[in-house]
Amino acid sequence: MTLTQLSPFPNLPLQQAEGVYVALWETTTDAVLVLDIDSNIMMANPAVLQVLGYRPEQLIGNNLSLLQPLYHRQAHTLGLQRYLASGVRTVDWRSTEVMAIHADGSEVPVEISFADIDLDGQRMFVGFFRDITSRKRAEEALFNEKECAQTALRSIADGVITTDTDGCITFINSAAAQLTGWPQDDALGRGCRQVLELVEEGEAGVDRDLVALTISGGSPLQLGVHALAIRRDGEVFSIEGSVAPLHDRNHHPTGAVIAFRDVSLSRRMAAEIRHQACHDPLTGLVNRNEFDRRLRTALKAAGQTGDHYSLLYLDLDQFKIINDTCGHVAGDELLRQVSAILKLPLRKSDVLARLGGDEFGVLLEQTPQAAYEVADALRRAVSEFAFAWKDQRFTVGVSIGQVDFNDASMTPIEILSAADAACYGAKKQGRDRIHVHQP
Repeated sequence: MTLTQLSPFPNLPLQQAEGVYVALWETTTDAVLVLDIDSNIMMANPAVLQVLGYRPEQLIGNNLSLLQPLYHRQAHTLGLQRYLASGVRTVDWRSTEVMAIHADGSEVPVEISFADIDLDGQRMFVGFFRDITSRKRAEEALFNEKECAQTALRSIADGVITTDTDGCITFINSAAAQLTGWPQDDALGRGCRQVLELVEEGEAGVDRDLVALTISGGSPLQLGVHALAIRRDGEVFSIEGSVAPLHDRNHHPTGAVIAFRDVSLSRRMAAEIRHQACHDPLTGLVNRNEFDRRLRTALKAAGQTGDHYSLLYLDLDQFKIINDTCGHVAGDELLRQVSAILKLPLRKSDVLARLGGDEFGVLLEQTPQAAYEVADALRRAVSEFAFAWKDQRFTVGVSIGQVDFNDASMTPIEILSAADAACYGAKKQGRDRIHVHQP
């Protein structure tokens, strides 16, 4: 599978979305690798040539150890084994700086960010590799000679700002000026929090004085994995970086240095990969794998609390006639329109999924009677819908099987099987009706 086979952005037309997605994959300057749980490389983007010296086809099928120094391979293997054995999964990005083996045999300092994802039902890891050679050289120069460091900092792509102990800016490179929207001359002497306004996702308007915290603590701080920056014009973008204290030769604090970069593109691409891994490309609804996961979560909650849940299994009654009469393009459009109709009677907390073909699933945290009323609202919404295709109009119906549970006595497979059987019972009784499963 290639990344172009992943589902497109759901809010754009298919062809346009695929073009945008391919452009992101092709143009990002970070090397991007998709690995299986054994660290075998399944996908690689074109930037691996610039960062690691390999063409994508030279890496695909090889193990990540090809890019790791001998002294790092065992640590990586043991760390991955501990992570997989822990049973804990995280979608938050975890960054680290290590050395990578270039195709020419040299060691290259890189910053690696990994996330754990599900892709087509398989557990994968997606990693972004960034060559930080220039940043490392700049950091070394800053430690040895301030004037030499500033010359180097002006030439690197990362934004760099230095402050005094009061948090006022003493240096800002051109990259930081461009990212913040503040010209260098205007930024110098201003408070850093005015020029680089940092917030966390979901906490807009609440910024933290990381410079003061770093100087008082005496040790570097990493910007959060959900860090955002607000440009002078109000634009918000995602960033990664760190804040480190500056000391004189007597180890007295003299200020702080902030290194940061815009990672909106990388985070947007990673979010899209995660989204498409659990959503149906045609309708944008939750897919079968994600629905199964949420059903398992509901079963666990029911077993612990005794709360009532219901699963509705929906099957369109006239879909095959429309598909055979008008073709698959009409059938796809019908599924999209029906998906939009099915959302209307549901609450935001309810889960609507396309399970395959013309079959849908709904997971409700409701009493059996309330769930039956929702099922009937769904049935009526579909039966009242008329599908128009060219000069023809069609009516459709839906048969619904309902399974109620408030404990974990049934497995997810048993619940889905019972709901499917109940749906078949509704069809057998005359279609366009609801059949409730009786244990």
